[in-house]
Amino acid sequence: MATNNAINNTLANNAVTNAMLAQMGARTIKGNNTGSTANAADVATSAYAPTIQSFSSGSAATYTTPAGCTWIEVIVKGGGAGGSTSGGSAGGGGGGEGGTAISIITSPSATYTYTVGGTASAGSNGNNSTFSGGTMVGGGGLSSGTTGLGGAGGTASGGTLFNIPGCAGSNSSYQGSPYFGGSGGGSGGAVGGTNSGNAGTAVANSGGGGGGAANATGTASGGAAGRITVVEHYI
Repeated sequence: MATNNAINNTLANNAVTNAMLAQMGARTIKGNNTGSTANAADVATSAYAPTIQSFSSGSAATYTTPAGCTWIEVIVKGGGAGGSTSGGSAGGGGGGEGGTAISIITSPSATYTYTVGGTASAGSNGNNSTFSGGTMVGGGGLSSGTTGLGGAGGTASGGTLFNIPGCAGSNSSYQGSPYFGGSGGGSGGAVGGTNSGNAGTAVANSGGGGGGAANATGTASGGAAGRITVVEHYI
């Protein structure tokens, strides 16, 4: 006669102590970071640290969400406007800074389309940056063209956390001799032209506005391109 030797053991609650578990590697945790169903493994704690992708260019390009990523934070910065060229003896105003949209996206899709607003020439409006097919928009800054007024900052829309308008460019000013060009909006904006000199250069991919020309003999500068930054989280 066959004999069934199987034994059905049931562990009591809290019966398994840490000392009874298999040893783990240094600075690891038991988990699964493969992006799909799998047995638990010793995973380095660094595997769960956020990663960052930053895009300084791209038109209708594709962002791919990494495997195992559970949520993303997206920052969309529009491009800055070019500084105003001078209208005769009057200096030109600075270009406006691009706007910024910020979102948190839980359970992100596998891919998203994005466009980074490029540089703008002197006297021209800034270019929009977009993410998720235009759902999020960091609007380009505005230029006042050939006047001494600073351009308005760009608007922003679609951000689930914040929609932050860009800073306006400053007006031209008169210092007792020639007019001085206005500075571009934003921390990366360009310095306006002084004493008939040319305007400075906006910080690359800051979305800052270009500086205005000092007067008819000076040259205004262009607005900086925008940027899109994606912070990827795994827990």
